[in-house]
Amino acid sequence: METHERSPKVVSENRVPTSTLLAGFPEEKGLRPGVLALVALRLAQIQECPIGIESHTIALRKNGEREERLRELESWSSSVLFNRHERFALALAENLTSNPEGEVTKSLLGDGPRYFSQDEIIRLVLVIQAMDDWNVTKLEAIRARKKPKVDSIAHNVTTSS
Repeated sequence: METHERSPKVVSENRVPTSTLLAGFPEEKGLRPGVLALVALRLAQIQECPIGIESHTIALRKNGEREERLRELESWSSSVLFNRHERFALALAENLTSNPEGEVTKSLLGDGPRYFSQDEIIRLVLVIQAMDDWNVTKLEAIRARKKPKVDSIAHNVTTSS
C-alpha cells in the first residue's frame, strides 16, 4: 500500500493559515502584515470565534504586539493607540463584516487613498472578505459538530418510552 505524506498545514482540517493569506503584501504606504494581523484578530473578535481570537492573539504577541493594544483592539475607534493606517483598515473590516450587502460607505472609501494606494485597498478588501468568509465557514463547521443529531435523539425518546 502506498502512503502519501501531507504537510501539517494540509492535515490540519485542510485549513489555510492566515499567514499564507497575508504573505506577499508589500509594505509600501501602510499595507503591512502587522495591519492585516490586527484586522484578522478584530474579525475573529467580531464573529466571536474563540479559536481565531486565541491564534491571532498568540501570533501578534509573538511578533511583539503590545498587550495594551491587544486589550484595546475591540474599542480601537476610541483609542489613541492605533495609527491612521490601522484605523482605516479596522474601520473597513468592521464595515464589510457588519454590512450584509458588503457595501462600503462612501465616506470611508473617501479616506482610503490618504493611507493606501488603490491596489492596496483592493487587496485589503479581498483579504478582509477572505478572512470573514473563512471565519464564518469555520464557525459553522464547529457548530455543526456540536449540534446533537435530531434523529438519534428522537430514536432514543421513542425507544425508551
